Amino acid sequence: MSRVRRALSSLRPGRSSEIIRSRPDVGSRLVALTFDDGPSVWTSPILDLFREHGAKATFFVLGASVTGREELVGRIVAEGHEIGNHTLSHVDPAAVRDDVLTEEIRRGGDVIAAACGQRPMLARPPYGGAPKRFAAAARRAGLGPTILWSIDPADWDSSEAGEIVDHVLREIRPGAIVDLHDGIPENSSASPSRQPTVDAVAELLPELAARGYRAVTVSELLAAP
Repeated sequence: MSRVRRALSSLRPGRSSEIIRSRPDVGSRLVALTFDDGPSVWTSPILDLFREHGAKATFFVLGASVTGREELVGRIVAEGHEIGNHTLSHVDPAAVRDDVLTEEIRRGGDVIAAACGQRPMLARPPYGGAPKRFAAAARRAGLGPTILWSIDPADWDSSEAGEIVDHVLREIRPGAIVDLHDGIPENSSASPSRQPTVDAVAELLPELAARGYRAVTVSELLAAP
């Protein structure tokens, strides 16, 4: 068993660490940049930037966004990034029954696995909603832990890359998990473009490196000494 899988398997159901917001006890300057709601037309340029800078990320994918973009999901995995489960259709965990939520997570995982041959181990609730209920549903669907975040620059509602960058750099700490977005769910009222996020990533990656940080996947962050 790999060190990453050992770290994840140690998070047994019922432990508070099953819901993770950051890794403040990490022994080095590691951070996890994460992306929700993709894949989309903005995912490829984000991947290009990570490849250019030798960094890694975790993408919490919507099953409904995978159809027609299977090759893009495969690219995420092939380039050493991590795939997480963000449900099938971006349901609000606080607004649906437990069985519906579990099925959303399970079906999202099925679609992702069919696209890339890899079933996600990590899950994230849309809107960060009802995390305890979501974690229980994810556990029933065979996933865990549930990943939240310690830095939320609200890029989903921003038209200015500079605002996103400033927010992240102001709050960055070793072990931080940053919540960004590379897609837009159907029927969303969010900003109609994720280009500000792409532009922000172009600034963030070299600046984080200049400050001595290394961007890694969530599982790498959890497994680090």
